[in-house]
Amino acid sequence: MEKIAAQAVDEIGEASGVPRRLLGVRLGHDDGQGRAQAAAEIDGDIAIVSVRMSVTYPNPIRRTADAARSRVIVRVGELTGLQVKQVDVDIARLIPPTGHQRVR
Repeated sequence: MEKIAAQAVDEIGEASGVPRRLLGVRLGHDDGQGRAQAAAEIDGDIAIVSVRMSVTYPNPIRRTADAARSRVIVRVGELTGLQVKQVDVDIARLIPPTGHQRVR
């Protein structure tokens, strides 16, 4: 179910993944091309999902988080038959638009 939730987030154009971390150290590249991270708790036929993702700037964070939340609820429900009661969204970072260089 966690893979389904992560894929559902990745289906939203404004959202992208976050690099994995081990003991606070980033593993892999931090280019926003990875998969969103998801964790889930299941109790009977009810699920609570947490997702960690990035948002491409200048997209509205709240609207993107709401879209991710809705997409996870629908996709997990369709593919597993579980009722998703809650989706917690953690925006880990903002990804600068492609072609823009950071100004120092």
